[in-house]
Amino acid sequence: MRILIVDDSAFMRRVLSKLLETEPGFEIVGTASDGREALKLVGELHPDVMTLDIQMPNLNGLQTLEELAKRPRTERPPVLLCSSLTKQGSHEALDGLRLGAADFILKDSVKAAGADGSFREELVRKIRAIGRRRATATGGAGGGDAALKPLARVDPKDAATTLDTIASKTWRTVLIGSSTGGPPVLDTIITAIPADTQISYVIAQHMPELFTRSLAERLDRRASVPVEFVDSDRPLMPGRVYVGVGGRHIRLSGLSGERLQITDKPAEAPYKPSVDELLKSGATARAEQVLGVVLTGMGSDGAEGGAALAARGGTIIAQDEASSVVFGMPRAVLANGSAKLGLSPERIGELFNAIRGGGAALAGGVAERRRSCA
Repeated sequence: MRILIVDDSAFMRRVLSKLLETEPGFEIVGTASDGREALKLVGELHPDVMTLDIQMPNLNGLQTLEELAKRPRTERPPVLLCSSLTKQGSHEALDGLRLGAADFILKDSVKAAGADGSFREELVRKIRAIGRRRATATGGAGGGDAALKPLARVDPKDAATTLDTIASKTWRTVLIGSSTGGPPVLDTIITAIPADTQISYVIAQHMPELFTRSLAERLDRRASVPVEFVDSDRPLMPGRVYVGVGGRHIRLSGLSGERLQITDKPAEAPYKPSVDELLKSGATARAEQVLGVVLTGMGSDGAEGGAALAARGGTIIAQDEASSVVFGMPRAVLANGSAKLGLSPERIGELFNAIRGGGAALAGGVAERRRSCA
């Protein structure tokens, strides 16, 4: 995997290069100190992944992403943003994701210099995840995707029937799990929710606390329904969207899932908030009225919880492969049979817009398209 490192700090360029150059399958093909130089090198070196600092002279990270977006998709490498752990940094990172960055990592010079091995582990894992699809498409190392068993193909008529069924049901709660590449998808699907919905939406997004707070604030400004940041237990109200605090789990509690609980347990969970924990909580709370949605992300968080929810009568859908920055989490729930089908963010948004009154609009639209294709 060919990597271009972009940072205005010579120290950080050296540190990142040192951390990555010994990783099997990685090659540092160049470094740049600002966005202008980076854009030039992208055209010359054709990297598989680019790490990109946000605060830089001449052309900053966000401006660089805007310029990259003007190029053909095949000439734009996946971008890992380097962000600071500040309120400004969190908003800038979310802006960067909206502009096309695949993911971000918190830039800490002490951790990066080697005082904390977790930084290198996270850096390597994220670069492999976001670079995998491009490397595979260009004939490079696919990061092991070839070894994955292909998913069974779903007949379009069966998928349409399944979507009609989901759209026509009356739902009480929608539980959403999201990770790498998720914030722009959340923007698409949450802003599609109508103002008069009586459904509660709960989001577990893999992000640090400050970033989940900024995410909730951003969604609240754009959505037609109130979006709340949740860092303590509270009642679950209809017609609202809840974003769980990063670094802790969010789940339904109460006899019928009428409350939200914020907890540190299980402490050993690899992700906090855990999508598995959120979906498993839905399995104990009138599961037949719970819809689970698993969005883009690395790993398999959500597979265990999705299986538990589906076994109790709940329904799971996943983001489709074509629109996923990383297809790990959606693939996991499709592969184990938990998810009924994979949908684009736009189709999930249409579903969210339709289910407020039983979904007749979407169901009829799907049926009409099916007749026209017959």
